[in-house]
Amino acid sequence: IEEATYDRWIDSGTLYGITNYSFVVLVSKDAPEYLLNHFKTMYFQMINLVFAQRASILRFESEIALISDIKNEKADELTPKITMLYKHYLRFLNKLWFREVTAQEQGIEIYDLALKQMRLKQEVETIANEIKELNDFVTLQIENSRNEEAIKLTEIATLFLPATLITGIFGMNIFTANIIIILE
Repeated sequence: IEEATYDRWIDSGTLYGITNYSFVVLVSKDAPEYLLNHFKTMYFQMINLVFAQRASILRFESEIALISDIKNEKADELTPKITMLYKHYLRFLNKLWFREVTAQEQGIEIYDLALKQMRLKQEVETIANEIKELNDFVTLQIENSRNEEAIKLTEIATLFLPATLITGIFGMNIFTANIIIILE
């Protein structure tokens, strides 16, 4: 409970609590009006942002699970899906994921507490690693496919090597040159 509680203003009659699913504020009658205004405006919006971040992370986890459920899909078919997933992930990082949301020290502390309670920093890192692993897997599949094609081409070239060699030797017009010399 102590880890989920922000008690900086407990002497002012305000106590904040943050869990994975909620943000609770307990306020006494004697609490200063400015604390209530901060809660109603800045802190409320900040926690909405944290919940939007959490929802986005859950969506990314779902998308990764769908792509990872590889059955008979070829690597070439997975590449656009992973590319789009990574594009959305980068958009999330640039538009919705913030290291600091306010210059106010108390706001930063509450935001950090919310991120910690919801383990969002670890989840963002996990998603980045999972996307990287998916990309590495598909890249490996594509390389294996290309190697198989190269082996087939090498085998075909090997089959035609004797014919190419014979054609090269007899197609050099060696005998024609000798005949011309004898006739002179």
